Amino acid sequence: MDYCDHKLAEAKYFFEKMQTLENEGNLLEFTYNLSAFLSAARSITTYVKDKAKKPRQKQEIEDLVDKNSIIRFLVNQRNYTVHRKLLELSAQVNTDLQSVITIKPAESISAEMYTVNEKGEEIVHLAFTEPEYHNVSFNGNTDSVVTSYHFTFNEWSGHEGILELSNNYLKWLKEFIFKINSKISFE
Repeated sequence: MDYCDHKLAEAKYFFEKMQTLENEGNLLEFTYNLSAFLSAARSITTYVKDKAKKPRQKQEIEDLVDKNSIIRFLVNQRNYTVHRKLLELSAQVNTDLQSVITIKPAESISAEMYTVNEKGEEIVHLAFTEPEYHNVSFNGNTDSVVTSYHFTFNEWSGHEGILELSNNYLKWLKEFIFKINSKISFE
């Protein structure tokens, strides 16, 4: 199964590139690497299916792919991009601006006053003076802008982004290779 291990390593390589490109917000190059990832990943199941000798084994492989909605979706995305259309992706961009504003209020003063009502009960009254906010400063040097990106398939109805779906695919492929090694004879 050297072929499968090689293709799995290839898929991981493109996945790591995709992680970097999503962090950079580079959707175009991300798309190129996603296409390569999907092709490398799909080639594993195709190879195993082609090497299977019995029709029942070929069907088992197809059933494994079909029963997992994420894997089935990604296989279809690969098939569409190779044979029919470009991948349709979206990018969500989040930008957070953080600044430091320092407010040093003057101290407030509180006082307790005691009175006695008609029943002879002692009543406590608290009195406060409001602080003055005369010592406000803005430190413009500590501004920071944090931008993050999240790439998604337009056609995927779930909440997962492409990286999460692809990571699930890699995990599934590892399990698939392990299962297949014990079940199918390629001799």
